[in-house]
Amino acid sequence: MKAAYLALAFASGLAKADEFANSTDGNLTTRPDTCYTDQLDCMDSCRDPDFGASCDSEIAGVNLWWCCHNPSPGCYSNLNDAAAHCSGGAGSVKKLDDYYYCCMQNSCCHHDDDECAIGDTCCLDDCDDPLTCAYTDSGCEGKYGQLHGCQLDDKFGCVVGK
Repeated sequence: MKAAYLALAFASGLAKADEFANSTDGNLTTRPDTCYTDQLDCMDSCRDPDFGASCDSEIAGVNLWWCCHNPSPGCYSNLNDAAAHCSGGAGSVKKLDDYYYCCMQNSCCHHDDDECAIGDTCCLDDCDDPLTCAYTDSGCEGKYGQLHGCQLDDKFGCVVGK
């Protein structure tokens, strides 16, 4: 029956076919932007992971999606991997969607700190507010940002990755 709906949807436009292909139980749903219906698209679109594979297979209803394993520094496609890499375990993980779990940015990492936690904001000297003290793009990619593996992220700015 789904094949008939897909054929009908294809005849009326590819966008509708994609919407139906990503539905569960006949209800249209939105696929997260870090997940893909094709494994090769996922491999081409995801960043190089800090840990693990580039893409994870996920089952959502009757659909098989390929989701970025490590879509942002300090973020993972599942709670268990995020908790394993966050300094505070599962209690320090924030769920952004079903396939996007991140270490909470609750402190600053300064270039002269002995060690920093994955997901901490890379901050300027003499400033301890992660919301206002983050390195600029060039600072994040520069000498001091690289001391703790700081990486630019679209959602979180300059954060500790590895």
